[in-house]
Amino acid sequence: MDKCQSYALTIRPLDGVTDEQIASTLKWVKRTCDYYHVITEKTGSERHIHAGLFCKNPKTRSNVVTELMRLFKDLTPSEKSVLRQGLKVMYNGDFIKNYLAKGDDTVVVESLLPEKGHMESYFTPKPSLKVKDNRKSLYYHELERMWYEY
Repeated sequence: MDKCQSYALTIRPLDGVTDEQIASTLKWVKRTCDYYHVITEKTGSERHIHAGLFCKNPKTRSNVVTELMRLFKDLTPSEKSVLRQGLKVMYNGDFIKNYLAKGDDTVVVESLLPEKGHMESYFTPKPSLKVKDNRKSLYYHELERMWYEY
């Protein structure tokens, strides 16, 4: 799997995120990332964390998930599953500009974002669909090329 530097994160425990979980998340984010934007959304048992992360070093998604599992080892298996699914690669700034600014009892916990031009350097290009080249298709392409040639 490819290493990336920008990730979108959602942490949503069943009973809502606690202040201690927010503090430990922020401590991990500051240690791991050059830049970040961390918010909480909603209140009470629906309160959860969203974050845009710009890592210091490129990491695979699975490595980031492993770090988060160590950080949140007290979560139930279903909460850990939501945490795993809540980590996505950020391909552009839309998550930060649009999704994190939707205003659903949103509180900005902490934010340190780079200038727009510098932010773009952290994004991974979207993967393109790769055509699988196998021997048969190469053989038929060669036959087609020869057909047109002769």
